[in-house]
Amino acid sequence: MNTDTVPPEDLKNDRESEPATMTSAPPPDSKTSLGPAATIRCIFGGVLMGLANLVPGISGGTMLLASGIYALLVDAISDLAAFRFKRKSLMVMILVVLPALLAIVLFSGLAGRFVLEQRWVAFSLFIGLTLGGVPILLRSLAPVGFLTFVGCLLGLIAMAFLAFGTGDPGAPEGGGSFGGLLIAGFAAGAAMLLPGLSGSYVLLVLGEYVVILTTIDEARAALSARDWAGLVTAGWTVVPVALGVVVGIGTVGVVVRLLLKHVRG
Repeated sequence: MNTDTVPPEDLKNDRESEPATMTSAPPPDSKTSLGPAATIRCIFGGVLMGLANLVPGISGGTMLLASGIYALLVDAISDLAAFRFKRKSLMVMILVVLPALLAIVLFSGLAGRFVLEQRWVAFSLFIGLTLGGVPILLRSLAPVGFLTFVGCLLGLIAMAFLAFGTGDPGAPEGGGSFGGLLIAGFAAGAAMLLPGLSGSYVLLVLGEYVVILTTIDEARAALSARDWAGLVTAGWTVVPVALGVVVGIGTVGVVVRLLLKHVRG
């Protein structure tokens, strides 16, 4: 057929109906995968979170906010707590939790010795670090309203409740029952995810901080020396605390996701 006799409209329709021979690759779906920048932020944020949870007064949640992965981690925790095993959520948990655990295992002994040997210096540093995190939280409050003051009051009451009746927080003695360690782990895990609240500070108030860090360091040393009996002994303290931390993080993760969605301020 001579194309000179075909109207231009028909030629245009014929070209549009032809299948494309070359297609570009679809961009990665941000809902199901992590980009390189997000991956680096997750690893970096995990390390900071682990180090922060060794030092009373430094909030692991604040470190996650500063790393830009707080919302990512909260969403991932909420998905896993609801048994929604999404690929992205699993990747976020792995990239954050493994570096955090590595930082805790490597530096737990140093942090515990610092509290025992330089007690007043350590406590003064912890108080300063706690107050230093206030501006970061204030900048995230927009706007400040009545519920903001209610939340602050509830936080003060909760900390006073934890501190009431506890003994010497810096004493090396401790290591209570399975149930007591489970509750301490739950409280610490819940605090780890809340910006401005330090999980290790909660353990310090409960009188379990030095005991838990010392036990973690002993477990690391026993594993390196293949001292299985020592590892089992340390496990009687580490396991209930770890279980409590997991339950605390999972519970608070779901609650925080709902609060951020409905009453962010």
